Amino acid sequence: MLEVVNQFLADPILVGVILFAVCVNAGALGLKWERRREAMGDAEARARSQSE
Repeated sequence: MLEVVNQFLADPILVGVILFAVCVNAGALGLKWERRREAMGDAEARARSQSE
């Protein structure tokens, strides 16, 4: 198992692709959350975000 981890970490392209995929998915989830929040009409959260 440790050999597999070492081989994985030794490949910078594979590590980069995985990190890129994680960032894209996190961004997509953030957009989905933001749209759902706006659709629900959460005025308190909207007012809080505008005051910052």
